[in-house]
Amino acid sequence: MKFKKRFTGCLPVLWLFIFSAQSVLGQQTDSLNSFYQQALHQASAVYHQAFGDQKGLYNGGSYNEYPFKFQDGDPYFNMPDVTRGTVLYDGVQYDSVLMRYNEITDELVVNYYADRIQLLKPKIENFHLFNTNFIQITKDSSSKNLVGSGFYQLLYNGKISLLKKEIKSIQQNTSTGVDLQNFVDEKDYYYIKREGTYYPVKHKKSFFAVLNDKKREVKEFMRSNGLNFKRDRERTISKTVAYYDSLIK
Repeated sequence: MKFKKRFTGCLPVLWLFIFSAQSVLGQQTDSLNSFYQQALHQASAVYHQAFGDQKGLYNGGSYNEYPFKFQDGDPYFNMPDVTRGTVLYDGVQYDSVLMRYNEITDELVVNYYADRIQLLKPKIENFHLFNTNFIQITKDSSSKNLVGSGFYQLLYNGKISLLKKEIKSIQQNTSTGVDLQNFVDEKDYYYIKREGTYYPVKHKKSFFAVLNDKKREVKEFMRSNGLNFKRDRERTISKTVAYYDSLIK
């Protein structure tokens, strides 16, 4: 309680700083305007977390669990159980949130006591779950090579970036002649983002095509580190992209 009283007394000073900055920033460059936006978001985040106020997060729609079991596979990223993660939602970062990512519907679901809430997708900028960073990308003319809009795993982020999209779907099997069986089918898509363009990595040939200017060094790196595209695609791509990034200026 004492902490809240001291924090409340600091709020006028905090917001005075923010709005004073706004007056100055109106005459400055876009980079300074970006600083103001970050300061505003940070002030909101400090307020929400200091007071334990996360009501702004729980304003999505009600989420219904699947009414049947899956014989194989799972709709959720990594595992069906909820785990604590971080989400940047409507400009505010929320930490230690119980959530799951449904890769069939491409929706983020959070727990609020006994309720399950599907967050409003346009308000989600990014989230972190199971030591994996997810960013939201809207497919447009500059990203036409992507399989679609939605949440992508950011596996590596440097001068070039590596992204992965897992798309799951429900398949049904009636061949047993008994009960209808449901299972989850998954397809993985990898992309290298370089100079604003997304390049799909479908096979080894397309992978080397993106890194063609350092092809000799890249192949030698893969050989010396025992990396195999077919045997362990994700690990091979991730490590090689990071190495390639260290070579370019």
